[in-house]
Amino acid sequence: MIRLSKSDYRILKALPRSLNYSEISRKAGFSQPYVSGRIKSMRDKFDFVFRVDFWSMSLQPLLVVGEYDEEFLLKARGEGFQYMYSVETAFRSKERLLLVDLLPPRDEADSALESLGLDVKKLYRKRYEVAWRPDKCDLVELVNGSLVVRIDKLAEAYERCEEYREAERRVIYPDHIDLLILWKKMEHPFLPLASIGRKLGISQQLVSYHFRHHVLSQWIYNGVKVKILEERFPTLFVRVCMSSASSALKLLELAMKIPYVQKAFTTYDDPKSVYAFLTVPCDKYLEFLAHAAEIGDIEEIMVEAVVDAKSRIKGKYPWGNLETPPPNFLARKRRKLS
Repeated sequence: MIRLSKSDYRILKALPRSLNYSEISRKAGFSQPYVSGRIKSMRDKFDFVFRVDFWSMSLQPLLVVGEYDEEFLLKARGEGFQYMYSVETAFRSKERLLLVDLLPPRDEADSALESLGLDVKKLYRKRYEVAWRPDKCDLVELVNGSLVVRIDKLAEAYERCEEYREAERRVIYPDHIDLLILWKKMEHPFLPLASIGRKLGISQQLVSYHFRHHVLSQWIYNGVKVKILEERFPTLFVRVCMSSASSALKLLELAMKIPYVQKAFTTYDDPKSVYAFLTVPCDKYLEFLAHAAEIGDIEEIMVEAVVDAKSRIKGKYPWGNLETPPPNFLARKRRKLS
């Protein structure tokens, strides 16, 4: 159960299409100091994710499923890996696995994968990725201070969905400043740009220029992850096989309306499937499956792995965890992809 006040829910619903506390306060009807305080308080229950069009930003998100490797985890906690956003442990039957989220530029994807040194079991090349948007509230109601998910309306909501699409945007090739801004904004969408400038030893004005011209143009919305669910219930990595690629995109649109979906994505190699990290309360799981089965376009639901969300390690910076970026990272120049 997700406990939430009416005012906090209003703030959550204003958050996806807002870039700062001022915009949220204007949309939610509260003062900026109140909004700032409530969002900081809600971070105990939620993570907020700055979502951009990775394709237009010349990035290739990868989910790497690798054999469990203790030495890899030691390095992930220490100096880290370039372009590693996170790693967590998972289990499939008797196998212990690592799930590694990479976010490299497209032309460095192969070298970033090779640098991990993992025995790769499976590689997912993500095309579209979504997170819960509280402003798309067809399936969510606030009842007596708790968020209630209308699981019984899943099939009805799916029929109203259109195929998920991202608007065409100008393609850019990011440099080290753009990547650092994106990395820190994905961690905290409302982080002041001045703190990013201090990390690189550059002015706020220069950071603001890069943000406005190279990052903001790729922004889609702010997503929400309900991490309080991950702390209480198991997270399943599932594959949902759909009847067609278009129905997979409809299901992706539906996924943005469900708080139980931590994130969901489609891939280039399997466009008829939707992959999702799903955290459903144990007493709701069978009901959720029963109503999901009412969606006619779903052909099969398979559990790929059980994820230990508490094991998650996040990369601090796009170059790893070291406080100072290496010279080869600082040498990145913006250029067009060939």
